[in-house]
Amino acid sequence: MLNKPNFKTVAIFVIAVIGVFFIGRFSVGKQTLTAHQPNKDETLNRYADATYTNPILTCIDPTKIDMRELKTFKNEVNQYITNALKTSSDLHISFYFRDLNNGITIGVNEKELFSPASLMKVPVLISVLKAAEIKPDLLGTRIQYVKSNFSGVDEESGFSKTDKEYYTVDEYLKHMIVYSDNAATLLLAKFIGIDNIMRTEKELNLNHTSAADSHTNFVSVLRYAAVFRILYNASFLSKPMSEKALQLLAQANYKGGIRAAIPTQYQVAHKYGERDVFDEKGKRNTLQLHHFGIVYYTGKPYILGVMTRGDTREHKEKIIKDLSEIAYKAVDAQMKKSEKVVFSE
Repeated sequence: MLNKPNFKTVAIFVIAVIGVFFIGRFSVGKQTLTAHQPNKDETLNRYADATYTNPILTCIDPTKIDMRELKTFKNEVNQYITNALKTSSDLHISFYFRDLNNGITIGVNEKELFSPASLMKVPVLISVLKAAEIKPDLLGTRIQYVKSNFSGVDEESGFSKTDKEYYTVDEYLKHMIVYSDNAATLLLAKFIGIDNIMRTEKELNLNHTSAADSHTNFVSVLRYAAVFRILYNASFLSKPMSEKALQLLAQANYKGGIRAAIPTQYQVAHKYGERDVFDEKGKRNTLQLHHFGIVYYTGKPYILGVMTRGDTREHKEKIIKDLSEIAYKAVDAQMKKSEKVVFSE
C-alpha cells in the first residue's frame, strides 16, 4: 500500500530536498485516482531490445562495445579547473568521468558536497518505477491537476498543463524528467509517498539528515554518478524499468551543459539541477548548477558528472560545457585511433 501523506508534508519535503519554491495552497483536496490496465504483452515487447541499458549480469554482444582501455586525460581536466578557479574566489567545481565498458575513472574534487536541487527528481522517478514493478497498472493511474494548487510553484522549464485535467502517472513522469516540471514532482511525491522516496534515496546512498533544507550540501559528484551507473547496469530497477528511466532522461529538453558539447548523433541520458534563490524583485540567482549524464558514444558509453557552486550561472554553464567537450574530444580521439580492438574473454 502506497503511503499518502498530506500535501503540506509533501511540499515541505520537496522544498527542503528538491528545492521547489512553493508558496501556494497546501491542500489538493480530493483527487480521483483511476487505475488503467496496460497491455502486458505490449509492455514486455516494448523493452525486448535494450537501447539504454547494458546489465552486467547478461551476456554482452562484443559487436556493440569496445573494450579498449582509454588513457587518462585527468591532467587536462585538472588544468582547466585550476584556471577556472582563478577567475572567482567563491567558485567550486567537482568532476567525475567513468568509462562504462572498461578502464578508467577520473575524479577531481569528487568528494566535495553540493546541494543537489532538481537532481533529486531522479530518485522520485526511480521510486515510482520501483512501485510499478510490483503494481504494473500504477503508471496508468490518472491524477487531476488543479492549477490553483500550484500558483506559487517555480517552474524551471515547466510543461504546460490544463486546469482540472487528468494526467496519468506515466505522463507526470515525463513532465518531471523531460521538462523538469516541479508541479508534476509535487504530485508524484504525494502519490508515491515520502517514505518510499526516502527509502530509495537511502538505498542509492543519497540519504540526507532530517535537518537538511534546500541549501544543505549533502551529495557529491561521485555518489550521484553512481545513480546513473545503477540505471545503466539495471542493478536496482528491472531491465524494462531501467530502460524506461533512461529513455525519459534521454529526452530531457535541457540543451546546455554536457549536452551542448556532444554531437547530436550521440544520445545523452541526462539531468541537470540548479539551486536558485530569488531577490525581492523576483529575479533568479543560480547559486549552484550541476549536470550528469550517460553519453552513448558508439561502442564506448561513459558517465560524466559536473557539480558547480559560486560565480554566475552563465559561467557555471560554460564550465560544464567545456569539461564535457574535453571528455568527448579525448574519447573521440582515442577511439578513432587504428589500434586493433581487443575484447575480454
